[in-house]
This record gives sequence, C-alpha cells and structure tokens, in this order.
Amino acid sequence: MAIDPTAIGSVDEAVDHLYGLEPERFVAARNELARALRADGDRSAADSVKALRKPTVVAAELNRVLRSSPTELDELLRAAADLAGGHRSVLDGETVELGGLQAAHREVTRRLAGRAERHQERLEALLEAASLDETQHDQLRAASFAAEPTPAAGFDLFPPRSSSPPASITSLAEVRARRRESASKRGQAEQKGQPAAGDGEGNSIDREPERPSQSRPGQRRAAEVLAAAATEHGRAETSLTIAYRRVEAAVRKVGKARERIDDLERRLADARAHYDEAEDGLAAATTAAEKAEQRLSASADALRAARVAVGEPLDEGGPGSTDTRDPEVRS
Repeated sequence: MAIDPTAIGSVDEAVDHLYGLEPERFVAARNELARALRADGDRSAADSVKALRKPTVVAAELNRVLRSSPTELDELLRAAADLAGGHRSVLDGETVELGGLQAAHREVTRRLAGRAERHQERLEALLEAASLDETQHDQLRAASFAAEPTPAAGFDLFPPRSSSPPASITSLAEVRARRRESASKRGQAEQKGQPAAGDGEGNSIDREPERPSQSRPGQRRAAEVLAAAATEHGRAETSLTIAYRRVEAAVRKVGKARERIDDLERRLADARAHYDEAEDGLAAATTAAEKAEQRLSASADALRAARVAVGEPLDEGGPGSTDTRDPEVRS
C-alpha cells in the first residue's frame, strides 16, 4: 500500500503512524515512507524516518496497550502522582495513609497491564516504574516506544532523590536528636535540684507535673529503644540508597544490552529486505529467461514452416530444426 507523504505533515506524525503498526509491518512501512519523502524532496525528513528503530516485541505491545486505553492511562498517572505526593508528605513528617494509595496505584497498573495479549507481568513492572517517573509521562502518552522504557539517571520512585537520604529525613532526624538532647538536659537539671523556670519576677511558670521518680527508668529504657530504632532506620536508609544505585547500574546494563539487540534486529531487518529484493530480482530474471526460451522456440518453428512452404530442404540440426537428437541417433 503506497504512502502519501503529503498525508504526514511532520516527522512526529510519521513516528506516531509507524509505532502504531504491527512490528512485522514496521520496516517495510518505514522504508516506503522514507522513499516517498525523499522522492517528494524532503531529504531531512526522509533521513529522520529512515533512522527510526523497529520496536521490540515488548515495546510494541506496550504501545498497543497505551494507545487502546487512554482512560486507564490517565487513571494510572493520577494514581502515581497521588502516591508520590503521599510519600513526600510522609518524609515531611505528615501522617498519610500510604497503604490505600499504594493499593490504588497497584490496582490500576494491573488493570492496564491486563489489557496486554502477552508479556503482562513485564508490562506491569514497566508501567509501574514509568508511571512513577515524571520524566516519562509524555512518552507514555505518546505511546511510541522503540524499546522498553528505562528509569532516567538518578531515578527514584518518589523524586526528588540524591545519593544521600532526602533532606526532609535528615532534618526530622535532627529534630528528634535535639528533642532527646533537651530531655536529657532537663533530666540532669532536675537531678541537681535546680528550681523550676520562672518568668523573671519570682513567679513560677505553670508546667506539666513531674512524673513519679519510679517512672524514670522506664523513660530511659524508652529512650534507648528509640535511639536503637533511629540507628536501625538510618542503616535501612543507607541500604536502600545502595540498593537503588545497584538497580540503576543494572538498568543501565540492560539498556545497553537492549540497544545492541535493537541494532542487531535492525541489521537483520535490512539484510532480510536486501534478500527479498534479491529474490524478487531472481524471480524476474527467471521469468524473462523462460519468455526468451518460448520466443526462441516459436521463432524456430516459424522458420521451419517458412522453409517447407518455399520448398527449401531442411537442414537437420540447423536453424529452424527442432530435432535436438544426437546426429548418430538420427542416422
């Protein structure tokens, strides 16, 4: 089917058109469109279209699901934004019910991935990660992936992120440390028998009644448990940061391997195209040869009949003779 380059106004429209096709149709359609654009005089657009990569099987299925389910995609991006916002609120010290946000995001992710005809588990993982990476939202809406989407450098499920724990966590830890330090100083002052704080005119300031002295060992024990929990929390944050770095390194390696696979697939597709052209040329040459043989045989018969008509003796084996037997057999 010929492609009219005037029906495609830009390279972006060409991308949208091509990545909406089935993978097996991509290379032929891309090359045909590039040739049409070049013949129409738009060499730059033709080169850009020719450079487009054939989508991998998973990427093609992801494009199909996204294009066929725009409503679910909008729901997924809203759920991802709500979940990311909830995590940021928690890091700022607010109380947020994350379980419901996570369940909502997981449910719409599974529902969208469930529209895939194959690779559903892989698509679910890709949709979950990509939806939580704001830099990939436009690509999800365009649904023109040539390869599986990979997190951007420094990607975290709940940006912003750095190599160290988020600033809000650090400041919250500092607040808790200062509170512990302040409580410790108050306890030391009480043990030394210092008077209660006043207002400067001899009047004591109302304050919360002191707890019985027998509760102080329990307070110390609680403080020790709190300090141990804070230490463990810090270790967990460090482990999480290291784990994210390892994940990012693995993602980069997978991305490079995927690029090599895509390059090999592109070369294979080009080789197949050349092979198909060679086969077409062979078929055309074979047909031409068969027609030439038919013309030769017909002309030989016509020549023989003409000689018979004029009474010219036939020269066995000569022009116009159709007897191809060996001379010894004929004699």
